[in-house]
Amino acid sequence: MVVITAVLLVLLTAAVAWLSFCPKGSPQTATNVGYSVPDDSRTEVTIALVPDAHRTTRCGVQAKSVQEAVVGYREVDIAPDPQADKANPVHVTAHLRTTQKAVQGMLDRCWYVVE
Repeated sequence: MVVITAVLLVLLTAAVAWLSFCPKGSPQTATNVGYSVPDDSRTEVTIALVPDAHRTTRCGVQAKSVQEAVVGYREVDIAPDPQADKANPVHVTAHLRTTQKAVQGMLDRCWYVVE
């Protein structure tokens, strides 16, 4: 019984350590800053995020119509930056072509690029 308890304690400690120190699977800092709709076929979406120190981050941004349909989508890459400051996120503006006039522009999601 003591051996089983010891083995379980070691496994639990290893799991907690792994979850605490493993790299995040996706960026957690990306936020919407704003958008503009210059005309019926274009939308500009600005996002902010703190780049990862070692991995390229890719973010998908989208434009939606009044009916909430996605009318434009684009992915943008943010290069790694070991000197990135969490207090000063990078602002990136994506220029999207749209199939009809958009009434919203926003961040869809971000992920790390596997190279």
